[in-house]
Amino acid sequence: MQSLKNVLETVKPLYNVKEFVGCEQQEVTYMQELFGTLPPLLKEFYATAAATEQLHKIQDCWILPKDLKKHKTLHHNDYFLLLNENQGACCAGIRKEDLQMENPPVYVGDWKNDWKLCAPTFTEFLFGFLLYESVFSMDFDGEEFFCLTDQEAEYLKSNLQEYPCCIQNWMDIESIRFLHCAKSDVVVLMDCGEYQMLYGAATEQDFETLQPILQGIGEPM
Repeated sequence: MQSLKNVLETVKPLYNVKEFVGCEQQEVTYMQELFGTLPPLLKEFYATAAATEQLHKIQDCWILPKDLKKHKTLHHNDYFLLLNENQGACCAGIRKEDLQMENPPVYVGDWKNDWKLCAPTFTEFLFGFLLYESVFSMDFDGEEFFCLTDQEAEYLKSNLQEYPCCIQNWMDIESIRFLHCAKSDVVVLMDCGEYQMLYGAATEQDFETLQPILQGIGEPM
């Protein structure tokens, strides 16, 4: 299992972050008082990195303590919400009954009763979504989604390194895995019954390094 420190250090180059910025202490204290208890790793993420500007220039919306304080609509009866899809189609959260766990599982749902497992631990969820969302903030990217054959997907798995995390059931995608060639690139491989891909890099050099591997892979959607 990846430590929170290792997760954050790994994603730093993807967002061009030099130093992470945490939430104000009073915001974290407010959350602790509101819910009675919070997982230590979640509190650590809030306190050390969650307010970093670059982490919020993305596709979807990380929910911060100040958001929960300001918007009562973000309070769910059964789940502590972490991330909201950009059009509100689904969200991810921790079951309130699991908040006493150090590293609880995270679920994804449609705001109603249909919740499914998204990641077995908070750190795997965080790692996966920091990788996924980074592509939407990168200066160099493939500009669109691509459809892949099974053979093309297997080729990528064989020729790229895989990050040790997997996201499940986000937007009805069975699984999302994350591959890379260098420190600042990400290839997002989505299994939707058929494979889809998006990719990007934070630096032009790493983007160019990735190109020979991706050349001729996939059809634009």
